[in-house]
Amino acid sequence: RDDGEQKGEFAPIFYNADKLKLLRSGTIWLSDTPTVPGSTSYGNTIPRICTWAEFSAIHANNAQTFFVVNAHLDHQSDESRLKSMQQIRKQLEEEDMFKTYPCFVMGDFNCAPDSAPITTLLGKGWSEALDEDANTGTFHGFTGDAGDKRIDMILVPDRCEIEEAEIITQGGDDGIWPSDHFPVRAIVTLRPQRDD
Repeated sequence: RDDGEQKGEFAPIFYNADKLKLLRSGTIWLSDTPTVPGSTSYGNTIPRICTWAEFSAIHANNAQTFFVVNAHLDHQSDESRLKSMQQIRKQLEEEDMFKTYPCFVMGDFNCAPDSAPITTLLGKGWSEALDEDANTGTFHGFTGDAGDKRIDMILVPDRCEIEEAEIITQGGDDGIWPSDHFPVRAIVTLRPQRDD
């Protein structure tokens, strides 16, 4: 996120190359200058990014194209979180590729499901994979105790059926955790695309 090459955190999208074909991908900076590496302009001191990728299934008949966006919003600035999500929403609305195909938006949003940044998308073409009453948190700071603060989410486009979703809290053998966040998992089914 710092130089667009090797320096700083990144927002990866891992996928199974035996099942999915990566068609294209990219990274934008959540700022007024989204193509300038390391740029900040929303009140955040740390550069914030989102990575997107376009996929198609390899072995499926009539495989649908779909997109995934992985974002990491700022942990300090309310203004930055809101403007960042508004920027993501604007890009999803303006870019033909995102308008045409289903797009999953996920990441560490550093805010609650009912916050202004998240409601920028919720109910406006996307739903959260987890039930509204899910009260398990995701950030635990390597302690295994996340309380009920859920800041990591998968936002699923309306063209999908959510089959199941969960926060995975297992792990921490011998007090060692692979991350300071619990992962969120979802299984979804893409509905057939309409021609209208």
